[in-house]
Amino acid sequence: MKRRFFKTIAIFIVIAVFSIILSLKVDGYDMYTYSSFKSLYNVELLQNNEQVFLVGTNGSDVQLDAIYPDSYSVSFTLENNVYAYNLFSDTFLFISPVETLNQTQIVLYDIYKDTITSFYISGTSNYESSQIAYSNGCIYIANDYGEVRQYSKSGKHIHTYKVANDRCHLMCDYNGAVYCFSNNSLFELYNQSLNTICRCNIDAPASFISDNAFIDNTGYIYTFSNNRIANLISFPSTVIYPSGGIHDNCVITSDYDTVYAVDINTNRIVKHIKLNRQIRSLCVVNDNIFAFIYHNGYPTVCHVEYSKLKSLNSVDSAIDKYPDISDEIYSDTYTVDHSKLWITDIEPETTVAQFKRNMNYDGYDISFERFDGKIIDSGKIGTATIVTFYNEDISIEYELSVKGDLTGEGNMNSRDKKMMFKYLLEEVIPSGVYVNAADLDYSNSIDIVDLVLLTIEVEDIQL
Repeated sequence: MKRRFFKTIAIFIVIAVFSIILSLKVDGYDMYTYSSFKSLYNVELLQNNEQVFLVGTNGSDVQLDAIYPDSYSVSFTLENNVYAYNLFSDTFLFISPVETLNQTQIVLYDIYKDTITSFYISGTSNYESSQIAYSNGCIYIANDYGEVRQYSKSGKHIHTYKVANDRCHLMCDYNGAVYCFSNNSLFELYNQSLNTICRCNIDAPASFISDNAFIDNTGYIYTFSNNRIANLISFPSTVIYPSGGIHDNCVITSDYDTVYAVDINTNRIVKHIKLNRQIRSLCVVNDNIFAFIYHNGYPTVCHVEYSKLKSLNSVDSAIDKYPDISDEIYSDTYTVDHSKLWITDIEPETTVAQFKRNMNYDGYDISFERFDGKIIDSGKIGTATIVTFYNEDISIEYELSVKGDLTGEGNMNSRDKKMMFKYLLEEVIPSGVYVNAADLDYSNSIDIVDLVLLTIEVEDIQL
């Protein structure tokens, strides 16, 4: 079975420094830079109840590095390219779309047993990671029509939950309970029935940060009591992926480049530590806090013990989400939005070198991360490329929007036209900078006029 779904599998037990090119002791925390992950895409820091992993992919290649409490590395190659992935208890779930066959391959890797299972779902290849969950030997897949389908590990359909006539999103708590949220409602999927938890507006994706608390994409933290929402901690966050943890009756979260401990009962910040780099995600296991950042263009993990967090002189102190650098980073060619952290009005076919010439960023170095997570230093920049400006004191990331580029390739062609059709038919719901890239007539909406303009541009290029 394993040979059928994998070209190669290699497991190496290594000491921590094997994949680390740099280990630095900074005031209050340690920094570990992972050189072997620079060539990988979609690098993320994930955790279960006991372990923390750094994960990355490159096409169909996967690398998992356990970084706490044990250190080891696992590498393997899938049959198809990885689109998204997540960790559920002791199992990694990988999503591999096969667009030519209109199918999606679901691959499960058991951490402790080192076993692989895989099956295909027909009818679509556009599942997001927040639409798939795994618990107690079953896979749950939400579609865009208010359904959540339950499958066995062999791909056998078990049950369909009818939720609402809208896109559904999923998450699992640390005990394996599966939750679905759609529109303004949160449900628990239990024993082939829906248990309504509450009516609330949750911004996807969302993930549990303890047995009884989860955080959504805007940084709001919800705590459970008797299977009901007991408390809402309003701490809007700029973390790229919703993550964090709970320790010592405090929620561990972050805002741009600083880790905070927020008292659950008072909703006040009581401790913090500044990392001087934009935090992409947090993991908390026992007394240990791990923050995933990029340092000088390399994937880096910062480790700090909870006891090393610094107490604030005033728990009511106002803390900025990100520094004001509008007079340091700007452009006469592009539109730089320092509130959304976007750079827009970029022409198709713009290269890294051209972008650098059209930007003012004296005193900063610059790095580029493509939409699929690949670090680039040449070639074209595309929509959803992340550009990072950094120096010794600060690191700040902006997302790029290239006119008419709806695929992240940096140009306009028939694939962008096809994607525009999907937008108009609501087969794909665009968000963020993709909405900006598709709004060619600057009407603040995506409509048939934008399709006509895109078609004209593509035909002119082909001529």
